[in-house]
Amino acid sequence: MLAGVYLIFLGSAFLASYYYSHKAFFLRRLMWFCEYLSYPASRKMAFFYFALATLMGSMALLAGLGILPEGT
Repeated sequence: MLAGVYLIFLGSAFLASYYYSHKAFFLRRLMWFCEYLSYPASRKMAFFYFALATLMGSMALLAGLGILPEGT
């Protein structure tokens, strides 16, 4: 369950890095990851990582709460 909360936080951090990368070092590093280590390399990959991490985190959180079966 804690992993789900962590993944949702990480997804939210990627979304924040798209809008506020000029504000904090951590957000600048996440945006650098999107621009240089992703394929295709662009700022819009932050939206993809946000959606991916939030979806996976939500599924882990729901499985931890017993709403979804463990095998999904």
